[in-house]
Amino acid sequence: MKAKLYPSLVHRDGDVCFYDEMPFRQDMEGLQRTFDHLNNDEFDNRIENLVLCHYDCNQKKKTDFDMQMKAVDKLRDNVSSASLGGRENLTTTYESVDELTEGEVNRIINKLTTTYLQERLPDKDSDTFLSFSDTLNSITYLVQQDTKGRGSQVAVRRAIDVRCCSIGEFQISREDGKRIIRRRKSEPIQP
Repeated sequence: MKAKLYPSLVHRDGDVCFYDEMPFRQDMEGLQRTFDHLNNDEFDNRIENLVLCHYDCNQKKKTDFDMQMKAVDKLRDNVSSASLGGRENLTTTYESVDELTEGEVNRIINKLTTTYLQERLPDKDSDTFLSFSDTLNSITYLVQQDTKGRGSQVAVRRAIDVRCCSIGEFQISREDGKRIIRRRKSEPIQP
Protein backbone atom coordinates (compact mmCIF):
# COMPACT_ATOMS: atom_id res chain seq x y z
CA MET A 1 0.00 0.00 0.00
CA LYS A 2 2.81 2.44 0.85
CA ALA A 3 4.30 1.99 -2.63
CA LYS A 4 1.04 3.32 -4.12
CA LEU A 5 1.52 6.51 -2.10
CA TYR A 6 5.04 7.12 -3.44
CA PRO A 7 4.01 9.53 -6.25
CA SER A 8 1.88 11.57 -3.83
CA LEU A 9 4.72 11.75 -1.29
CA VAL A 10 7.15 12.95 -3.99
CA HIS A 11 4.60 15.53 -5.12
CA ARG A 12 4.14 16.79 -1.54
CA ASP A 13 7.74 16.65 -0.24
CA GLY A 14 10.07 16.11 -3.20
CA ASP A 15 12.17 13.05 -4.02
CA VAL A 16 14.77 13.63 -1.30
CA CYS A 17 15.22 12.43 2.27
CA PHE A 18 12.85 14.29 4.59
CA TYR A 19 15.46 14.46 7.38
CA ASP A 20 18.67 15.51 5.62
CA GLU A 21 17.18 16.69 2.29
CA MET A 22 19.78 14.74 0.33
CA PRO A 23 18.99 12.59 -2.74
CA PHE A 24 18.50 8.85 -2.52
CA ARG A 25 21.14 6.42 -3.78
CA GLN A 26 19.75 2.94 -4.20
CA ASP A 27 23.28 1.73 -5.00
CA MET A 28 24.78 2.95 -1.68
CA GLU A 29 24.12 1.23 1.63
CA GLY A 30 22.23 3.46 4.03
CA LEU A 31 21.18 5.97 1.37
CA GLN A 32 18.38 3.83 -0.05
CA ARG A 33 14.83 5.22 -0.03
CA THR A 34 12.52 4.00 2.74
CA PHE A 35 9.20 5.07 4.16
CA ASP A 36 9.22 6.54 7.65
CA HIS A 37 6.18 6.62 9.94
CA LEU A 38 6.33 10.06 11.57
CA ASN A 39 4.55 8.87 14.72
CA ASN A 40 6.57 5.61 14.84
CA ASP A 41 3.43 3.50 14.42
CA GLU A 42 4.29 1.10 11.60
CA PHE A 43 0.61 0.21 11.15
CA ASP A 44 -0.47 3.84 10.64
CA ASN A 45 -0.10 4.15 6.87
CA ARG A 46 -2.04 7.38 6.41
CA ILE A 47 -0.25 9.57 3.92
CA GLU A 48 -0.02 12.34 6.54
CA ASN A 49 2.04 9.97 8.69
CA LEU A 50 4.49 8.95 5.95
CA VAL A 51 7.63 10.57 4.54
CA LEU A 52 10.44 9.31 2.34
CA CYS A 53 13.85 9.10 3.96
CA HIS A 54 17.22 7.37 3.81
CA TYR A 55 17.45 4.00 5.53
CA ASP A 56 20.18 5.39 7.85
CA CYS A 57 18.05 8.42 8.78
CA ASN A 58 15.11 6.12 9.50
CA GLN A 59 17.28 4.16 11.93
CA LYS A 60 18.87 7.26 13.50
CA LYS A 61 15.46 8.85 14.18
CA LYS A 62 14.75 6.13 16.76
CA THR A 63 17.21 7.78 19.18
CA ASP A 64 17.58 11.33 17.85
CA PHE A 65 15.37 13.83 19.70
CA ASP A 66 15.72 16.56 17.05
CA MET A 67 14.66 14.19 14.28
CA GLN A 68 11.71 13.05 16.37
CA MET A 69 10.65 16.67 16.90
CA LYS A 70 10.98 17.36 13.18
CA ALA A 71 8.73 14.34 12.57
CA VAL A 72 6.12 15.62 15.06
CA ASP A 73 6.13 19.03 13.38
CA LYS A 74 5.76 17.46 9.93
CA LEU A 75 2.88 15.25 11.05
CA ARG A 76 1.11 18.24 12.58
CA ASP A 77 1.66 20.26 9.38
CA ASN A 78 0.45 17.39 7.20
CA VAL A 79 -2.68 16.90 9.31
CA SER A 80 -3.35 20.64 9.37
CA SER A 81 -2.84 20.95 5.62
CA ALA A 82 -5.15 18.01 4.98
CA SER A 83 -7.90 19.44 7.19
CA LEU A 84 -7.61 22.78 5.36
CA GLY A 85 -8.21 21.16 2.00
CA GLY A 86 -4.58 20.72 0.95
CA ARG A 87 -5.00 17.00 0.40
CA GLU A 88 -5.22 17.23 -3.38
CA ASN A 89 -5.74 13.58 -4.38
CA LEU A 90 -4.43 12.01 -1.20
CA THR A 91 -6.26 9.45 0.91
CA THR A 92 -7.13 9.11 4.59
CA THR A 93 -6.45 11.77 7.16
CA TYR A 94 -7.15 12.83 10.69
CA GLU A 95 -10.21 14.99 10.68
CA SER A 96 -8.54 17.27 13.25
CA VAL A 97 -5.66 17.51 15.67
CA ASP A 98 -8.00 16.00 18.27
CA GLU A 99 -6.94 12.64 16.85
CA LEU A 100 -3.27 13.10 17.73
CA THR A 101 -2.03 10.20 19.82
CA GLU A 102 -0.97 10.66 23.42
CA GLY A 103 2.65 10.15 22.34
CA GLU A 104 2.37 12.90 19.73
CA VAL A 105 0.85 15.29 22.28
CA ASN A 106 3.69 14.46 24.70
CA ARG A 107 6.29 15.20 22.01
CA ILE A 108 4.60 18.55 21.36
CA ILE A 109 4.65 19.28 25.11
CA ASN A 110 8.34 18.41 25.33
CA LYS A 111 9.27 20.54 22.33
CA LEU A 112 7.27 23.58 23.45
CA THR A 113 8.67 23.32 26.99
CA THR A 114 12.27 23.18 25.79
CA THR A 115 11.77 26.02 23.31
CA TYR A 116 9.97 28.21 25.85
CA LEU A 117 12.69 27.82 28.48
CA GLN A 118 15.61 28.20 26.07
CA GLU A 119 14.18 31.33 24.46
CA ARG A 120 13.40 33.06 27.76
CA LEU A 121 16.50 31.92 29.65
CA PRO A 122 19.18 31.99 26.93
CA ASP A 123 22.23 32.95 29.00
CA LYS A 124 23.52 30.95 31.96
CA ASP A 125 25.53 33.96 33.19
CA SER A 126 22.38 36.07 33.52
CA ASP A 127 20.34 36.53 36.68
CA THR A 128 17.14 36.23 34.64
CA PHE A 129 14.50 33.91 36.02
CA LEU A 130 10.91 32.90 35.32
CA SER A 131 8.02 32.45 37.68
CA PHE A 132 7.34 28.71 37.87
CA SER A 133 3.58 29.26 38.06
CA ASP A 134 3.43 31.61 35.06
CA THR A 135 5.76 29.37 33.04
CA LEU A 136 3.56 26.35 33.76
CA ASN A 137 0.41 28.22 32.77
CA SER A 138 1.99 29.78 29.66
CA ILE A 139 3.35 26.51 28.28
CA THR A 140 0.05 24.76 29.01
CA TYR A 141 -1.73 27.51 27.09
CA LEU A 142 0.63 27.16 24.11
CA VAL A 143 0.25 23.37 24.09
CA GLN A 144 -3.51 23.60 24.20
CA GLN A 145 -3.46 26.14 21.36
CA ASP A 146 -1.37 23.77 19.22
CA THR A 147 -3.38 20.66 20.05
CA LYS A 148 -6.93 22.08 20.17
CA GLY A 149 -7.24 21.66 23.93
CA ARG A 150 -5.16 18.51 24.41
CA GLY A 151 -2.27 18.41 26.87
CA SER A 152 -2.70 18.75 30.60
CA GLN A 153 -1.00 21.00 33.10
CA VAL A 154 0.23 17.86 34.87
CA ALA A 155 2.02 16.71 31.71
CA VAL A 156 3.58 20.16 31.25
CA ARG A 157 4.70 20.20 34.91
CA ARG A 158 6.44 16.86 34.35
CA ALA A 159 8.17 18.23 31.22
CA ILE A 160 9.42 21.24 33.20
CA ASP A 161 10.59 19.00 36.05
CA VAL A 162 12.55 16.83 33.60
CA ARG A 163 14.40 19.87 32.22
CA CYS A 164 15.14 21.00 35.78
CA CYS A 165 16.50 17.68 37.09
CA SER A 166 20.04 17.48 38.47
CA ILE A 167 21.50 16.85 35.00
CA GLY A 168 19.22 19.33 33.20
CA GLU A 169 20.18 22.78 31.93
CA PHE A 170 17.62 24.54 34.16
CA GLN A 171 16.86 24.48 37.87
CA ILE A 172 13.93 25.27 40.13
CA SER A 173 14.58 27.26 43.30
CA ARG A 174 12.76 29.61 45.66
CA GLU A 175 13.06 33.38 45.78
CA ASP A 176 10.93 35.43 48.18
CA GLY A 177 8.88 32.32 48.90
CA LYS A 178 7.97 31.73 45.25
CA ARG A 179 9.20 28.98 42.95
CA ILE A 180 11.32 30.22 40.07
CA ILE A 181 13.14 28.67 37.13
CA ARG A 182 16.56 29.82 36.00
CA ARG A 183 19.28 28.47 33.78
CA ARG A 184 21.78 26.40 35.73
CA LYS A 185 24.97 28.45 36.19
CA SER A 186 27.20 25.48 36.90
CA GLU A 187 27.55 22.45 34.70
CA PRO A 188 24.81 19.89 35.35
CA ILE A 189 25.71 16.87 37.44
CA GLN A 190 26.82 14.10 35.12
CA PRO A 191 25.06 10.74 35.56
